[in-house]
Amino acid sequence: MSGIFENYYCLAAILRVKHIVFALVFLSATAQLAHGQISKTKSCNDLDVRRIARPLYPGQSKSRKFDLAFRYRAANHGMPTVIYFPGGPGETSINGSLVPLAVPAGFGLIETDPRGIGCNQISNENIADDFFSTKNIAFDAIAIINALQLEKYILHGLSYGTAVATVTAGLAEKGYAPKPQALLLEGVLGRAFQPGEVFQGFIEQWNRVKNEQLSPTQIAQLNQEQPLGLSPSTWGRGISGALVMGLLPGKQDYLMNLLSGLSPDAPIEAKTALIETISPSSPPEIAPSQEQLFRAIACHEITSEAYSFSYNADFKLDHGDLRAVPGKLCKGIPLDRPLDANDWKTSAPIYYFEGDRDPSTPMFQAQYNFNAQTKSDRTFVTVHGGGHPVFMLNLMDCKVGLWSEIAAGGRNLEGALKKCSLNSKIIRKSHSQN
Repeated sequence: MSGIFENYYCLAAILRVKHIVFALVFLSATAQLAHGQISKTKSCNDLDVRRIARPLYPGQSKSRKFDLAFRYRAANHGMPTVIYFPGGPGETSINGSLVPLAVPAGFGLIETDPRGIGCNQISNENIADDFFSTKNIAFDAIAIINALQLEKYILHGLSYGTAVATVTAGLAEKGYAPKPQALLLEGVLGRAFQPGEVFQGFIEQWNRVKNEQLSPTQIAQLNQEQPLGLSPSTWGRGISGALVMGLLPGKQDYLMNLLSGLSPDAPIEAKTALIETISPSSPPEIAPSQEQLFRAIACHEITSEAYSFSYNADFKLDHGDLRAVPGKLCKGIPLDRPLDANDWKTSAPIYYFEGDRDPSTPMFQAQYNFNAQTKSDRTFVTVHGGGHPVFMLNLMDCKVGLWSEIAAGGRNLEGALKKCSLNSKIIRKSHSQN
């Protein structure tokens, strides 16, 4: 997820700061993250931020070059290096993530920003849209792997980052770099969204909440024109952002905790927290290169229905129903490079982590990627109650142990998952079964 649009579509805010702050108060061990203490300590000029020269336009023999930055912590001998690709498209990670990556001690770690934004902003250049593409970002990752001479590495992608990881693994399979030890994908993209699918998961998940979890009193309040005096668009953004969270470790239900403020007997603190959490905050300052990257990748590769820049799928609450709000961000931009995992097969083992409450990249997206990777041994973990950042957030209480098990080959992943507070189900499929 942040401030801009980490969660792939709608992202009406998994990591809008006030949303993640409200969620993380349930996690005392990470409370410091809620106040931005981690991101403030990091800089693009830190000693562990390295740079390599990359062409602005790969494939053009006379292309000018820029310095591609990445944060690098070397692995101990024999341990793997995790290469992290954030979501978006257009989220960054070099200057810190509100939800920590938390790899085991001794693991190496590479945090990346896509070309052109974050620590890779390019000054005084008129950049063509051809500069931005998933394939170019993946080739940048290949260049990092080769520059560091990595032989033992794991690709970790979240949301849009799963597309970057999938393409990077596909390029390595073609011989551009050594093959990864494994891929860990969470909140998975498998293909471009078809018309209507961007919003489908949010509407389905909200209907589930209404039918299974809300009381008649809460529903009656939400059926009003402006519940608690807040506008339909404020409620739409707040609900869609909260849906992304899923259950937190300890089975805390972020959305239901939030909506407890609707109950007539709710303490004033709960009502205040609800209003303050979903009320509009000042929009983040968005660099032109960030907007250009988002349009160039999202509209050409992922969807024709990205509705606005800050909230690339926008919603309103219409008398209790969640409805999509039309927009024109991709108007006139063809979906002419549609993402498809079938085009980027790898023989490296893949671990899929998908929340059954994920509205941003619903289950069909992860299943499409899973079914496309016929050359790989695949492990599909469905986390019950999990949302979009299912590994980084919903499994926060056990993910270090999961990393260790995946690095060891994943044979006892079931045992590692038993240490998580959220329940899960595993499906395995060998490449020989295809």
